[in-house]
Order: sequence, then structure tokens, then C-alpha cells
Amino acid sequence: MAQFRDQAFVRELVQWIRFSKKDLLARRDGLNAASMELPYAPAAVGKFILNHFATPEGEAKKCEKLIRGSSGLILFIAGSNDKPSWVNVGRSFERVALKATALNIKHAHLNMPCEVLEIRKKLQQHLGLENEHPLLLIRIGYAKPRPKSLRRPVDDVLLQS
Repeated sequence: MAQFRDQAFVRELVQWIRFSKKDLLARRDGLNAASMELPYAPAAVGKFILNHFATPEGEAKKCEKLIRGSSGLILFIAGSNDKPSWVNVGRSFERVALKATALNIKHAHLNMPCEVLEIRKKLQQHLGLENEHPLLLIRIGYAKPRPKSLRRPVDDVLLQS
């Protein structure tokens, strides 16, 4: 709920959601509305709905339902909260995600508890972590495939000198 009470977070999230198929195909980045179980709509309509009808309490209930419907959670913990540790957590996640995909196990980020510092500290205390840092939370399980979020071609995002 803390994230959805943060207007800057909501604004950034809304900017990354591709509400229409046209926008999804043109931009080839961000989050596909259909993969979030949102109907396709013109971007202005989607933004209006999210900005005016998505409540922190409603989002929390949705997250709770997703967690309870998952087979498990995986929490990635680092010994330090610095750039090398972030990269190593990303590498560990990559290996888990690739193996899960090979086994037809779906995964989804649920990293809000790790992104809000005060909640991360509560999680750290709850788990008895003294100097370790919970940095990434995902849920896993068997599920029907969802529409994918598109990505731009590598050549469109690499700088060439």
C-alpha cells in the first residue's frame, strides 16, 4: 500500500504500462496491459482508470490474492546493499528464471516489499537478517501463459561507437 500511496511511484508505473495494442507494438517496451489482466484501451482511458480507481487497498488485496495463489515465493538476499551485490542478485535471479522457464514454471516479480526502505527493514527484522539485505521477491508456480511484454531489438538500445 505504501507504493500506491506514493504519487511519484504511481505516475512512473502508469507511464510504463502499454494500455493499447497500438502503443505496445509501437514502443515495444514497458508492461503489457493484458499481462496485468487489464483490458486494452486507449492510453488516456487506461491512465485515467488507474489514476482514479486503483486504490492502495485494492492493489494490496490483489497482491495478497496473487501470493496466496502461488506455489512459492523466492526472496533474493545480498550480503551488502551496493552495486556489485545488485548485479549479483540480478545474475542469481537470471539463473532461477531461466531454469524455471525451462521447467515450465512461471515467475513474476513481487518486489514491492524490497523497494520501500521502511518495509524492507521490517522484512529484514522479521526474517532475522542482521547484515543481509532482501533485494528481490518473486512468486513462482505453474500457471497458464500470459501475454508477453514486448522488447525492442538489441540493436535499437545498444550504443555503437
